[in-house]
Amino acid sequence: MSRLTALFALLAVCTTATAGERNVIVPTDEKPFKAQQGDIVRLTGRGIAGSQIDGTVVGPAKIHATNTIWELADGRVLIGSQITEFELRLTGKGKVAVTITVKPPQPDAKRIVTKYEFEVK
Repeated sequence: MSRLTALFALLAVCTTATAGERNVIVPTDEKPFKAQQGDIVRLTGRGIAGSQIDGTVVGPAKIHATNTIWELADGRVLIGSQITEFELRLTGKGKVAVTITVKPPQPDAKRIVTKYEFEVK
């Protein structure tokens, strides 16, 4: 009986250890890149406080999660900025185009549009 319990415990540990691993791609510029099926792509929009940040995807990917990022310094939230992260799941092979639009809160302010392109292999 103790061998069976030990076997189940070992199986649970091994299964848990591999379940959390994944490849996450975070581009630092707007140059095209390549991704593999199963990868996660994270793209970030930054604006001043009160900005509206939106993301649109064309191609074999979808926005899986939208995260609001809080930057801290000395344990306190930095004021004045707004950061939104878009986590993309790849749904097939092909070219993906993502547009992140940041609309500042001032009525006459220009929108900031950032475009990313990548290919899913």
